[in-house]
Amino acid sequence: WCLTNCEILASGGSDRTIKLWNLTVSPHELIATLDKEFSSSVIGVKFTNDSIPRVVGLSSSGEIVSCFLSPKFMLPLAPSRPGRDVFLTKKLSEEEKKIEKNIYNRNFFSGF
Repeated sequence: WCLTNCEILASGGSDRTIKLWNLTVSPHELIATLDKEFSSSVIGVKFTNDSIPRVVGLSSSGEIVSCFLSPKFMLPLAPSRPGRDVFLTKKLSEEEKKIEKNIYNRNFFSGF
């Protein structure tokens, strides 16, 4: 699962690709097939926990590939984050900005 968007799941398989899935709809929707193809089956997938969103995949032959996920791609997929127009029409206090950032990053203990 994505650490900042728990509604997104990454999978890998014998087709030698990493796929991203939207879990908020049923049946689950394929969002993207990442453009990095492995030389063998993908046996492990992990989202990174840093400031640059990435998916890292491991193939059965030991190959490791890291794929950058652009903010333009990820931001619309975050249902807990209000649309950009909310921030343009309403001035948020510093406390509201801090709470929103903590909720968006799934840091619920510090968010309230």
